[in-house]
Formats: sequence, structure tokens, C-alpha cells
Amino acid sequence: MRILLFDIDGVLLRPLGYRKAYFDTCNWIIRESGLKVNSPAEDIPALFESFGVTSEWDMLAITVSIILKAFLKIFQVQISANTLTEAINEISRHKIKAFAVDYRSEIQLLGTFYDSDEIPSVGVYQHWRSISGEGDLQDELLENILCHTRNVKVSLITKLFQNLVLGSDTFNENYGLQSIIECQSYLREFDQSLILQTMQNTLEKLINNKELFCAAFTARPSLGPKENPSKEFGIYSPEAELALDVVGMKDLLLIGTGHLQFIGDHIKTSADSLLKPNAFHALAAFFTILTNNESEGLQLAFEFVSNNYQMPKTDTEGNSIEYPDTLEIAVFEDSQGGIRSLAAASELLNIAGLVVNTRFFGISTNPDKMKPLTSLQAEIYPDINTALENHIYN
Repeated sequence: MRILLFDIDGVLLRPLGYRKAYFDTCNWIIRESGLKVNSPAEDIPALFESFGVTSEWDMLAITVSIILKAFLKIFQVQISANTLTEAINEISRHKIKAFAVDYRSEIQLLGTFYDSDEIPSVGVYQHWRSISGEGDLQDELLENILCHTRNVKVSLITKLFQNLVLGSDTFNENYGLQSIIECQSYLREFDQSLILQTMQNTLEKLINNKELFCAAFTARPSLGPKENPSKEFGIYSPEAELALDVVGMKDLLLIGTGHLQFIGDHIKTSADSLLKPNAFHALAAFFTILTNNESEGLQLAFEFVSNNYQMPKTDTEGNSIEYPDTLEIAVFEDSQGGIRSLAAASELLNIAGLVVNTRFFGISTNPDKMKPLTSLQAEIYPDINTALENHIYN
């Protein structure tokens, strides 16, 4: 059985909507604060991703914190604000001269702390709390910025970012909150497909002939599983589904953050604790492909993990599950998360008695991202089409 697992951003899709929203959110905060500081360079999101920080929510929280800490250190001022909104209002009353931030150096210095918590921005918060020095932010403000990136009602950064990526109408409908900026969805306006139509046709033919079995697994927010499409108010956001629609592969099986939130709610844990690089994310994708059912795949992945890695014998309706003699699983990723997830999942499946052979494809031309991909023994290709041609025909 030949399985292909696809990351979305940077692999199937050029995430220009997310990228533009990252810079526009950052620049909005700089502008509203009256700060005369350089914006992050275009390669900064890719630098974050090279350290495994794939969510713009975390990228932005860390970026804004770096700016504010630099401001305090350079100008020797105190901020009494407890929230970012209050801080913006307070800073805007200062007479501020121009200053510069070396984003690349600051992000690299924090590199060892992104993995210290399941949410990278919380790992940075914990590190900064443990040290003291010039440029310290008041703890309540630091917590407000770094520890609530998944809560659109608390985080101004996440609220503004989601406003931009979804568009004001969908944002209002999805979260029940008044948008900050009136706009169309950045994802629909700016995202670009990276997979050629001819390659899509080839994949579709191989899938229909049951020669290949495919799924997307992504850190993008999503709705719940297709069979149980929960749209609980303010929890699920259809960003992964939007991406597959832009790519032209909307029928592809999917395990996004919303899917992990769905199963997480049932087993009393967070989606972030199940998200790649955790093995659970790749396991959920595998069982989803095996059953051709997203809800079933999530439940079976949980059963597999909770039963000490024993292969489930029946599905949730009592039907026997047939496992292939051997599995060939390839993952196509532009950052570390999916590769590490599949590597961990394949070890568990091998222990359980399945013969699993893996192949890791790194999709990038960015030196910052290529280095960690290479360190994980990934084969590096400049685009998804070249990588697929190599894998399908060799």
C-alpha cells in the first residue's frame, strides 16, 4: 500500500495570504503604537519555520514581543499595561525616535526554547520569565501576548490575523466578534496553488485505480471531520478546507487542527498536544486513509495509542480491519513537523507488527529551511511536482 501525506502550506500551496496577513498584522501594531521601527524582512516567517514554528499566531506573538522588549531596552521606559491593546495606547503617547530591531538574531537566540512547550510562544514566555534584565515586559503583558495565541477573544494579534485571513464577513460569522478591519479573505485573494494540473490529473488517476492513497495533514485551522463537521461557535475555522479548494483538491482526505480539536475534546486534551511533530497527527492520517473516513481515523488513532500500540482489530462499528502486508509512506513537507511526526508514527506501527517503509521529501529552496530538513534525512526538491515525479515513477 503506497501512501502519500501532504503538508499544505509551502507544499501544495504558496501561502501568500498567511504571509501578507503576518506582515500586515505586524505593521498595523507598529503603526497604531506610533513606533518608528523596521518591519520584519520577507524571510522571517521561513526562519521561524526552520525552527519548527509553523503557526503565524506564534510567529506574530514572538515578533511583537521582540519589538516591545527592544523599545523598552533602548528608550528605558516602563509600560504599566496588562494587555497589548493597553500597551499600544500607552506607547502611542510617547515621543519616539526611530530604532532598529535585528529580528533574525533575536529569533535565532530563542531557538532552543520553541520546543520547551507544545505552543512555541508559551515556551518563549517561560524562558523570558526565568530571566531578568533590560527590556523586560511586565509579566501580565507578556502573558497576554504570548500565552493566548489560540484564543481570538483574548489575543488582539490572533483576532486581527484571523480577521485578515478569513475576511471580515467570515470572521464575524465564525467568531461572533466585530471585525477590526473590513476586508476580503486574504486566503482567497492571495494564496496560489503549487501543484500543476497535470500532476493533479496523474494523482487522481492513481487514486481512482487504488495505486496511491493520499491525505493532507496540516497545522492549519480546519473544521471537524467530514463525517462529523462540528462548527462549534468560535472554535473551528475552515482555513485548511479553503486551501484545498484553492489548490483544486477539495475532496482530499484531511487531518487539520480542527480535526485534532474534535478528538481532543473527546479525550480531554488540546489540539496542540496532538499536532505534528507528535506521532498522533501522522497516525490519524494513516488510519483515515485506511478507513477512508476522517472521524473513524481519529478514533482508531486514539485507540491505537491508548491500547499501548496494539493494532485495532475492528472499527467503531465492529467491522474487521484488514491491514496491508507492507506500507510505503511518503511525506511531503517544507518544515520539520510532518517528517518528525511520520518518523515517530512509523516506529510505533513497526513495533505493532506492520512493515512500514518511509520516505521523506523536503520541499524548499530556502537555505534556512533546507538545513533542518536535510538533518532529518529528507530528500530536498524545489517543488512538489518534481518530488512527486521522482517518487511516483521511481
